[in-house]
Amino acid sequence: MTGSGISFEDIRGVTAKGEDISLAINVAYSPFLFEINDLYLHGNPYAASPFIPDELSREIYGKVWKDAEWDASDLPEIRIPSMRFTADETGRNWHFTLDGTFNARNAKYNGVKLDTAECSVSLDLPQGLTVDPIKITAGGVRMEGDCSARFGNSPSVVFSIKDSSGIEKPSQLIKAFSDEWAAKLEKLSFGKGASCSCTVSLPLDHPDDIKARARIEAPSCTYGRWTAEGLDAELSYASGALQWNVDKAAMLEGSLSASGFYSLRTSYGDALVIARGLDWGRLYSSIKKDVPEDGMGMVGKVDMDCSLHLMRNWAGRPFHLDGNGHFSLRNGDLWKVPLMEKLGRLLELSSFNLLRSGGGKSFGSITELDAEFDFNGTRLVVPSLYTDGTIISLSGSGEYSWEEDRLRFVVSGEPLKEISIISTLLKPLSWAFKAELKGTLEENQWQMKTLFSKD
Repeated sequence: MTGSGISFEDIRGVTAKGEDISLAINVAYSPFLFEINDLYLHGNPYAASPFIPDELSREIYGKVWKDAEWDASDLPEIRIPSMRFTADETGRNWHFTLDGTFNARNAKYNGVKLDTAECSVSLDLPQGLTVDPIKITAGGVRMEGDCSARFGNSPSVVFSIKDSSGIEKPSQLIKAFSDEWAAKLEKLSFGKGASCSCTVSLPLDHPDDIKARARIEAPSCTYGRWTAEGLDAELSYASGALQWNVDKAAMLEGSLSASGFYSLRTSYGDALVIARGLDWGRLYSSIKKDVPEDGMGMVGKVDMDCSLHLMRNWAGRPFHLDGNGHFSLRNGDLWKVPLMEKLGRLLELSSFNLLRSGGGKSFGSITELDAEFDFNGTRLVVPSLYTDGTIISLSGSGEYSWEEDRLRFVVSGEPLKEISIISTLLKPLSWAFKAELKGTLEENQWQMKTLFSKD
């Protein structure tokens, strides 16, 4: 103790909760200085808050640990080599700095279990806070990143994940920061070997203006019944809108590219989807829940381009979709599609074909189909579809309303001119027909509207 200050060396003690603590304190009177050196705490980090003299500093320090839980038998360790607080005589001009490290095992943050967590902290108030690096492992997940905060007129926090691996269920980690987003991504999962890098910027005075950018690389990515492989995707979030871009991913033995955005504030979004070489059987089984994975033996490759505009809860309508696209099937067998198989059976009964083989097979093979389609609010409209065929070709149009589960299609067919050699054997095929499909997706039937001779 001197006239200018007082010092305490090698202070050792135990908190009321049995936590070990040691430190050294140095106080100077003019200018005022409160300094702590070599602080060591084996316990709850919040126990160090009484040694922080400034109220704002204590509040910020407390918020960092608010959602943390510790294993009573394996408490974290905090080492602070230097903590300094200085102020002038008025108390208005002050400066607080802290440098330290943190290590914990078997902890929880907002309910998310962490196997290990370690970081280096540098606090410089009233200017800001830096935590670099941050290293976390949790259930096979490894992440390394940093965090910085700036205070003052435009306070903000920037959090970055520079490297990560083992993220198979993103919602389990996102839950540590947002229950709402964790629920939105509950159906999303990645295969082993997935990695992610991201940056999140949060204005503290306008928390709704959060911004984020992320890049995800994953050997596989599953959302519900859909799985993509070799995923390389970029995502961003700003002004309440989520944007995504997938240059290319493997899906259903083909490839998929997709870009788009969706605004959570306006409930409006646009998307462009381009698919090439998708397996028709697997695609059909992904759409129809009661169909086995092989698509009941359906074969062929699908190409599709589709542009979409989505509105949710506009004008009292839960789901409104506009857009258009083109669908093509190659190397397929159209008579194996359940709806077309029904049409084939109706044609055989109507034509009294003596060469019936069941489900339209006696009318030759149809391996190619092209269709234009439009989304009009709550309806999928097909203004035109057409096929090839070895004996007959088909053309038609129709629509499906998912709001009313109402299906209506009209299909016309006629024999190809090239089959004149066998027309005498298949005399009943020397006519054209028009058939109509009505009903729901689950219960529907074809009716022959016209059957007339081409002779």
